Amino acid sequence: MTKQPEEQPQSRVSNELSGQAQVHGPVIQVGTIHGDVHAYAETAPEPEVPLVVTCTRIGKGHIFVYAGTGITWSPGGAVKILVEGLSAQAVVIHAMRPVIVRRSEPRPAALLMLILGILETRGFVTNLDASPPVLQPDGGPDFPFTVSNSDPELFEITPTSTFEVEWRIELDWSSAGRSGTITIAPGDADRMTYRPEPLTAVRDATREEIAMVKEREPAWRTIL
Repeated sequence: MTKQPEEQPQSRVSNELSGQAQVHGPVIQVGTIHGDVHAYAETAPEPEVPLVVTCTRIGKGHIFVYAGTGITWSPGGAVKILVEGLSAQAVVIHAMRPVIVRRSEPRPAALLMLILGILETRGFVTNLDASPPVLQPDGGPDFPFTVSNSDPELFEITPTSTFEVEWRIELDWSSAGRSGTITIAPGDADRMTYRPEPLTAVRDATREEIAMVKEREPAWRTIL
């Protein structure tokens, strides 16, 4: 009778954490090692655009309603643009420029109500009647600027025009041998609209126009 070899007990490896210790990412658990062990972590790909840009529009003093309609708007107004880097690698902002999408003559309007606007002192101004319009420093430094994930920049752009203008901002950047251009407008829009103060004598909105505003925009029902 042939004697069967005795089964060797399997070795076990146990790892434990104590106190406030935490593990982030993959864990390698091994028993006996013969030779070298190489562990590689995947490197996250660099974003195509190393910037995050947020654009918001600031109203200017009054709310108007287009005569005979329920469409409300605020004339003029500045645009605030927050530019943030996505990494510690500095990104150079070479320039920003207004881009005109469409111009049209101002339409008759009625005054709906007065509001208060908050304007910062540092920023840029631009005349949207120019072809092409350019940004001019408003008492502060001019481009270029640099941003990173710990050093953002906040820009405020105040436009002027005698027309109703659809426009947007373009921003030129470069970082670590790469470069590009970002198109900027509030929210998910691809453009924003500048509307000048009415050129004709302004009357107060009629009851019918106020009713149309409330019907078109329910948020006004508790205000008007």
